[in-house]
Amino acid sequence: MDRDDPGFFGGPLPGIRILLDGIERTRVVTADEEKRLLVRYVTDERGQMRLNAAGDGVERETLTGDVVIVGDEKMLDIVRAVQTVKRNLPHQTAYNEAR
Repeated sequence: MDRDDPGFFGGPLPGIRILLDGIERTRVVTADEEKRLLVRYVTDERGQMRLNAAGDGVERETLTGDVVIVGDEKMLDIVRAVQTVKRNLPHQTAYNEAR
């Protein structure tokens, strides 16, 4: 998991929903409206998170499409402000260019 990713949430945010092509997605680790992608944990048929092939973490998948982050406007303002600050940190330049 890349905690330096400007879209990294670190866990559920109250009042925030992530939509991909109009469908709410759960277990989202990071989402980017501009890049039109999100990363989320993969779940099995029971809804439980699935281990990755190495068995040392949770499997993740990257989905692309129309990403919309919706919810409480104050919380959204905070999320977007944090993302802006993270994108402008000096060490973020290399991260953003690599994406």
